[in-house]
Amino acid sequence: MSINTVPHIHQVMLGQNPTQIIVGFGTNAQGNTWWKFIDLHTGLTGYTYSNMNGTDYYSNADGSKYFNTNQGIELYTAPTGETSVLSTS
Repeated sequence: MSINTVPHIHQVMLGQNPTQIIVGFGTNAQGNTWWKFIDLHTGLTGYTYSNMNGTDYYSNADGSKYFNTNQGIELYTAPTGETSVLSTS
């Protein structure tokens, strides 16, 4: 896994209020791109993966997870462990 540090803090904007800062990024052994972020409201860390096969995965700072197959199916797992299947088609 390659690890990079961000030369400057990149703020993810939601309207005019920054919600996250990206503190690292890289490419893992499978060729998937990842970003490590810190939630500015909670101080917790999360990860985002943009996968080579076109799928997206988010491991959120609050413990929730999100997976998008980009083929019409989305999965959301709440911090409590309950998983919801969402259709995007």
